[in-house]
Amino acid sequence: MKPIGLTLLLVFTFVGATAQIQVSYGELTTWTITNYDGSIAKKKAIIYFDTKSSLEQVLYILPLGYTDTTELPKEKKENIINEKGENVTKFSFNLGPTKPYAPKDMYTVFRSFSKQESVSKAMKLLAGGNGKAEYYILEDKEIDFGWQITTERKKIGDFECVKAISKPFRGRVYEAWFAPEIPISGGPWKLCGLPGLILEAKDQSGEVSFVMEKLTINPTERKAIFNPYENVKLPRITWEQYKKLIKEENTKMYKATMAAGGRVLSHTTKSIEMID
Repeated sequence: MKPIGLTLLLVFTFVGATAQIQVSYGELTTWTITNYDGSIAKKKAIIYFDTKSSLEQVLYILPLGYTDTTELPKEKKENIINEKGENVTKFSFNLGPTKPYAPKDMYTVFRSFSKQESVSKAMKLLAGGNGKAEYYILEDKEIDFGWQITTERKKIGDFECVKAISKPFRGRVYEAWFAPEIPISGGPWKLCGLPGLILEAKDQSGEVSFVMEKLTINPTERKAIFNPYENVKLPRITWEQYKKLIKEENTKMYKATMAAGGRVLSHTTKSIEMID
């Protein structure tokens, strides 16, 4: 077994010695695949980036396996037996799209590399079944994934990539593959903080994965990178404030369900950031 110090030295020697590409602008197209309790969906997005910032735009959304306009049910009911041996009804809701569609000008995450912050839009569902929702601008400052760079390598497209593992970040541990040749500390969604562009990533629970489809460096035509939320008049909150709002809403929904004579399998609030 190699000494830990020598292993780290070899990793950083590789990262530092890799010939870097002079990048003034690039476009990274990825698929985000989510699997929440068996509800699987895919989202195609393109990340426009330069040396200062990045902007993610959604191009297409569809449930996994659907390539036409077949609609999925929004609600599913199952009669099951819980841990106490009781017959209960389990409700599963499809909160994502019910059929494939291409949204127009749908931007998700804007990142500023120099300020070490990201800005995105967040939604809080209201209890009571009235179909309404409240929206917020979620401002994340100094995001820290606490990456540990490993000695593992693999090729993604034309680039030699290195694997890194995050510390627990909002309920998940991420494994990311970054390209030291591309000196941009960004990637899909909010992933950042590595000495190279993140081309591929997944969380260890299997709920979320990001897969690269295409990468274009320094094209002739360039998309303007801007903060789409700069002049949006919505409440601006931090992740901690948003997490508190979700917890309060879950508690209200739990109480409303019990008061109506319903049964809930479990009442827990996970500290997990959902990725739409």
